[in-house]
Amino acid sequence: MKRSQTSFWQQIKSSRLIVKLSFIVIIIWVFTSLAAPLLATHDPSKTNPGEIFIRPFAKDSKGHLLGTDEVGRDVFSRLVYGSRISLLVAVIAGIISLLIGTSLGLIAGYFGGRVDSIIMRIVDVMLAFPFMFMALVFMVALGSGLRNIVLVLGITGWVSYTRTIRAEVLSIRRREYVISAEVIGCSSGRVIFRHILPNVIDHAIVIATMNMANTILSEASLTFLGMGLPVSIPSWGQMIATGRTYTYTAGWLTIIPGIAIFLVTLSINFIGDWLRDIRDPRLRGSQ
Repeated sequence: MKRSQTSFWQQIKSSRLIVKLSFIVIIIWVFTSLAAPLLATHDPSKTNPGEIFIRPFAKDSKGHLLGTDEVGRDVFSRLVYGSRISLLVAVIAGIISLLIGTSLGLIAGYFGGRVDSIIMRIVDVMLAFPFMFMALVFMVALGSGLRNIVLVLGITGWVSYTRTIRAEVLSIRRREYVISAEVIGCSSGRVIFRHILPNVIDHAIVIATMNMANTILSEASLTFLGMGLPVSIPSWGQMIATGRTYTYTAGWLTIIPGIAIFLVTLSINFIGDWLRDIRDPRLRGSQ
């Protein structure tokens, strides 16, 4: 384990500059999310009609570093607390998708036959509809709220895991060590979790990393469309949704959270590409 950890850090040090910068952005994002109560300079939900539309970095900003919105709420504090919501949604929804998709991929690839056919037909149905359309349908049925949006993004994001893991299991299924485990009487569960899962988990981690960016964008999009988080919860999508009315008079209300979403999702994608390359030398050699 120590050797693998050392190798991982060495790979980070030898990676491209853009990957290192991406790790820095993600570290700042995670730290900001965890330390939001300490970093926020104001109550993110407190309104002040006497301090509306204060510009960022203004001389008379009255302590509002990034200005205020249409009801006098501090933009910096809302941005900080919004990072916490994005991290929470990305992590929890990602774990739900990872567990569902990986489990179904293992079952479909190992058992095959009718079980495989049923699971893959479900995957085909899921892929037949645009992701955002399905998420909107579920949100309409369940209603808005943090719990519901996490659940919806979790149960609609498992398809990519299932297809990839199933393909990997099919290639591993007939290898000598798997057949040997079956011959000596190991149960199906032991074969799957002891001999197959460790060989496909890297692929699941790479997918989870890259799907985090999609989850953040999906949460922001649903909230922007009015089907995500309520106005009382500060989030980046909510900031863009409420600030779009004042795009020409107070552009910072949409530009600042937009930049935050752009930097975080772009950094996650760079890290996901980097993880995919170091986990699969064939992809690295083809570039």
